[in-house]
Amino acid sequence: MIGITVTEKGGPADTAREVTTAINAGLEGAVKYWHRNLVPGHFKQGAAHRYGYAPRTPAYCRRKGRVKGHQLPLVWSGTMRDQVLRRVDIKTMKTRASARGKVYANAFNFASRRRASGRPGPDLGAEVLATADGERNALAQLTERRATKHLNRIRTVRTRRIV
Repeated sequence: MIGITVTEKGGPADTAREVTTAINAGLEGAVKYWHRNLVPGHFKQGAAHRYGYAPRTPAYCRRKGRVKGHQLPLVWSGTMRDQVLRRVDIKTMKTRASARGKVYANAFNFASRRRASGRPGPDLGAEVLATADGERNALAQLTERRATKHLNRIRTVRTRRIV
């Protein structure tokens, strides 16, 4: 007589809710990673080129250098940078695979400002949230790894002996 043991992990018995929960766990991890590791790069030298920020006027650049002594992108006094980097609130949905991260900064920083020429100024909100191609790919891979890890952890293992 030969004894055979079959071990099943997951499979068709996985419910849509388990899969949605796993994907949301992956998305939540990606938002945390984005806020902790990628957002600070928006306020460093070279970020304007990397993320495609709107060009600033020469007069603004001269005034910023003279008054503030630096040319860091998206930074005048550092208040908005500090507020954006301080915290992120993450919300996920129970019925849908979705995660949303919310960062906080005073509204005056994102007000629609007009230049002296009458043209609108740069969209600071869009510039803070911009991601580069390589970053999007890294976030997608991170989401997939975390979702898989979460799903493997919550899946039930069934073992049965076939004689």
